[in-house]
Formats: sequence, structure tokens, C-alpha cells
Amino acid sequence: MEAVIGPRRAIDVRELSLTQGVIVYQAGDEVREVYFPLSCVLAPQLPLNDGTMMATTLRGSEGAYGLLTAVRKARAPERCQVQIGGRALRIGARELRRIFHDHTEVQHLFLSYWDAVMYQYEQVAICNATHSVHSRLSRCILEICDRVGDAFPLTHQHLADLIGVNRTTVSLLALSFRRSGLIETTRAHIRVIDRKRLLAGTCDCYDIIGKKFLMALA
Repeated sequence: MEAVIGPRRAIDVRELSLTQGVIVYQAGDEVREVYFPLSCVLAPQLPLNDGTMMATTLRGSEGAYGLLTAVRKARAPERCQVQIGGRALRIGARELRRIFHDHTEVQHLFLSYWDAVMYQYEQVAICNATHSVHSRLSRCILEICDRVGDAFPLTHQHLADLIGVNRTTVSLLALSFRRSGLIETTRAHIRVIDRKRLLAGTCDCYDIIGKKFLMALA
């Protein structure tokens, strides 16, 4: 697939399928390609003291993974895993650097997006430190819904990794959500039944992060 940036300048963009659980980058890897999710969700992750991994943010169709890392010729600062499988676009880091340096409008878009991502990192850190597991799980489910729709494949262990708790805690909460009629769950699948009530149970971080992205990408 080719896309055109500016007069007579085509870029090589590849569409591919990413499978749930695949590690796109390990911390310290050279970033040679940048991924733009279409229907998948990527989760940058950092290790906790016990060695388990915790997702720091989510990246879906609103963004990408590797933008400024590629522009700066830096290495991946964390592990990046495919949380929800699906389609994505991929572009080489070298070509992306050329586009970035040749087009001021692209620079503005990238920097505005990265400002929103950094704000998301900070807000998620505050959320994990101060808000209940119940509200954090609600926020996480809603953020996934925003990217892939109200039904998606995800195990309780994957949810636990996203909010930094053990699987048993998530399983108990998911059972409570199901009994309350908020979601339906199977062994590795979640479907939101009552988004309005699920939203009422989350914290302000969900709206704060969403509004920041809308401002950055407007």
C-alpha cells in the first residue's frame, strides 16, 4: 500500500494482522518500524517488583506505538504487547523520520499526540495510586470498548495486567459486574451490556484522558 505525503512523495505503508499476545517490542529493542493500530490494541508494559508486567497505557486506532522513539532514533523504553488482536498499519522508522523532518504539519501532529500520551501516562499513574480497583477496572473496560467496540476477547489475567492487580481480584470483580448486569463474560471474552451504568462506576480519569486526546488531535 502506498500513501502520498506532499507532492510526488509516496511512502510505503504495510497493512498486517497482529495476533493477541504477540510481543511487538521488548524494552531496549531498536525501533525499526512504527505501528498504527486499526482494529487491534497495543499495550506498552513495564515490570513490577515481583517481575510481572503492568500495562502503562493503551494504544488503539486513535494513535500509534513508536512515533517519537523512531524520530529520535531511540530504543524501545518498554515492552509492547498486542492486547487485542487485529489489523494495523506499519511504516519503517527511517521513512517516518523523513516525513517528520520534511513536513511541519506532521511535526505538530506528532508532538500534540505525544503530549496527550504523556498526559495519559501521568493520569493512569495517579489513577492506579488513588482510585479503587472497581473504578480502575471500569475505566479499563471502557477504554478498550472505545477502541474495538463493546465485545472483545480478553482473559481475566490480561485485565489484571492492565490495572496491576492479581487475577483473582479481577475474577471476583468481573463476577460482581456480571451479576449486576454490566457485562457478560465467558472464559476469554467480555461484552459490555450496560455502558451507562459502567461509566457511572468509573473515576474521573476516563473523561480527563479522553478530553485530552480530543484537544490534542483536534
